[in-house]
Amino acid sequence: MNASENEYFTVGSSVKCTTCYNVDIEGEVMAFDSSTKMLIVKSPASCGRPMLNDIHVVNLNHVSDVTMLKETTQPPPPVINHNVDRLKRRVQLEVKRKCLLVEALKAGATAEGLSLYNIIHKTIGDISWNGADIVVMNKVTIKAPYTVNDVVGVQDCPAFGHIRKIVEKHQNEKIHSKTDNPSAK
Repeated sequence: MNASENEYFTVGSSVKCTTCYNVDIEGEVMAFDSSTKMLIVKSPASCGRPMLNDIHVVNLNHVSDVTMLKETTQPPPPVINHNVDRLKRRVQLEVKRKCLLVEALKAGATAEGLSLYNIIHKTIGDISWNGADIVVMNKVTIKAPYTVNDVVGVQDCPAFGHIRKIVEKHQNEKIHSKTDNPSAK
């Protein structure tokens, strides 16, 4: 079956798509939008973990072949009721974070600063940019060039010591990666 104008994919069917890069994507149809010719396919996780899945968004305009492996006879499952307000808040928060990131880059934040910011953000959600400075919990600031000596704040605050340890660990890992791989910058 070639990707043609009048194709329709039923949710729950199994398909195999060959992309224009000769990559095969095989799995269960999760969704199909005929107006944009986008197909969402769920397949077993590439990492091999049985509780996970890979989700592929396939643009049928970039597919050389689509094969229907198994057509479902079951009606599609009911649509999951998502908390739209929660999703909107999450989108707004991410847009705000990206805008702050752009402002930090404009103010001179370096790749090192961005890397450190992302590492801290994984464990501490209350983190933001103030120009090129990283501000954690409104109590600790990390100034460029983002070393242990550039961590400032109230020293008897528990967060201060914790942030210093994170920065120190990040610096040590960076040094070790340079010594293990001399071509790394």
